[in-house]
Amino acid sequence: MSHVYILVRGLLLWVWVTLPFAGLGFLLFGLPGAAAGVVASLIFLGVLAFRMEKAFSRVHRAEEESQIGLTRSLQRAVEKMPLNRLPSVRVFPDPSPNVLIVKGPGGPGTLLISQGLVALLKEEELRALFKLCAERSQSPGLLLQTLCSFMACRLFDLAPKDWVQLVLSGGKVKPSLRKQHGLVGFRVFVFLMILPIALIFLKIGGDTRVASFKNDDPERNSNLNNALQKIERNKSMWEVTGNPGSASLFLVDPWSRGALLSWRTQIS
Repeated sequence: MSHVYILVRGLLLWVWVTLPFAGLGFLLFGLPGAAAGVVASLIFLGVLAFRMEKAFSRVHRAEEESQIGLTRSLQRAVEKMPLNRLPSVRVFPDPSPNVLIVKGPGGPGTLLISQGLVALLKEEELRALFKLCAERSQSPGLLLQTLCSFMACRLFDLAPKDWVQLVLSGGKVKPSLRKQHGLVGFRVFVFLMILPIALIFLKIGGDTRVASFKNDDPERNSNLNNALQKIERNKSMWEVTGNPGSASLFLVDPWSRGALLSWRTQIS
């Protein structure tokens, strides 16, 4: 993403968030209330931006401290890259192999690594994957994407889980959800109200992933290809229970492509 493109999307996000704040303020207090709503929206976005890295870690129940072995693997992977600071590495309990790259303002970002990924890959494959993650963590659009994904995740948390699972995740609805809530009535209305707002946030955030990578190191290319192929083959073995609002932050999209609604950019 170019810096101008990111700036335009950032302004669009601010306008989209400001509208309800300014509208409510105007209804209650007139023009002074609208002005206060604009200021409140800026404060709201700032607070979210500085909290979202830790929030994503908590949502995935990631370890608070980095594992020494993984940190050394990351150091070895990026030793030739001009990085001032290394991204943090956190492991979260999930047998499905994958990694999320999230970034807040002023920091190097955080890599959330699943236990399944650590167990699946060889050391050289893990280093090749870490280097790709570190490259993506330097993307100028990742901060905006993380913020938009975080807001979409919060909205999907409010939506009926049965509808999110059926329409967005492409999976079968658990009998417990179907029995407890059902797929009819007021829950349909709530889902249809939340869905377009969340999708707008995801559209504004865009996707910093690329369909292919270019590198002159054949050994690294081989290890990276092996790692990505292993992730693709093994991810379907495990049930996905996370929030689809974070799909674009995963290095490999963990949600199935059998969803009823084609709502996100697919990366092949």
